[in-house]
Amino acid sequence: MGEAIDFVRLSTICKSKIKHITRNDFKVIYKGQRRCFFKDNGAKILGVSHLDTVQPRGAICDGQIQAGNDTLWFSPFLDDRLGVYTMLDLLPRLNVQMDILLTTDEEIGQSTADLFKAKKEYNWIVEFDRRGEDVVLYDFGSSWGESDNDWELELERCKFRVATGTNSDITRMEGVGCKAMNMGIAYVDEHQLKSYFSVGGYYRQIRKFINFYNKNVNTRFPHTITPKKNFWASRGGGYGNLVGGHGSYPSLPQHYRPANNDHDVPQEWEDWRKANNKNVEIPKKESRCPICRNSLIDGKCVMCGATYLPIGG
Repeated sequence: MGEAIDFVRLSTICKSKIKHITRNDFKVIYKGQRRCFFKDNGAKILGVSHLDTVQPRGAICDGQIQAGNDTLWFSPFLDDRLGVYTMLDLLPRLNVQMDILLTTDEEIGQSTADLFKAKKEYNWIVEFDRRGEDVVLYDFGSSWGESDNDWELELERCKFRVATGTNSDITRMEGVGCKAMNMGIAYVDEHQLKSYFSVGGYYRQIRKFINFYNKNVNTRFPHTITPKKNFWASRGGGYGNLVGGHGSYPSLPQHYRPANNDHDVPQEWEDWRKANNKNVEIPKKESRCPICRNSLIDGKCVMCGATYLPIGG
């Protein structure tokens, strides 16, 4: 591939405040307290990642281990600072040109990607915000009972495995008018303190992307918004209860939301750390996580991973 990951730069991006990542050449797009950041590089492709994280800034679980022929690199902030790093550092060194959109509030299911209004025509959009080694298309792919579209077929020709996803930044970007994909970048346990990514898996995905980019950088894949045929297809409202279906997070104080948007809440971080590192007693009938209000399955939160011990056996 010719270029290697700069782990020092990656570590810096993982630990940095949002303002330190976006201070150079980024335009701030905001409405009220919601904000996203855009950098126009004069490109035909738009790259997207989000800056907010589940684990609060200051969480520490860094390092790497060797696992057979692979290297596993740990950071609590890979979702989605690894995606941010990919667009800001690695891909430019591989001669990939793209405009860049960095969002916030993705982790609370309210991505600020909808604030972005394209002022030019893009050929396609790529987001780097997914575990594993596949791609997901959401409403940009083929619908149930319909033939595969050209976008999906071209991705498969470039050896991508097309899977199914639920929600991310690009689900709020159908109005841009072109196809979009969310590409896996090989991270694992993305919302946990001990999150890591497979360096080998990451390189495999990047090689596929470079192949796809070189073949299709000048090819436009148009997209038309179509009426949603089922409840699951309407993906703009947030994650909500991952077991019961889509919907926004409940209206909670900011410090209970599982997202780090640089709000500097040290006491809440201590509460979070306590909940994630030991069992905490909660009422037997409680079925939601007291931290982020998502569903508990066998005493473990499906979103933030906090573990709880029910009272009364």
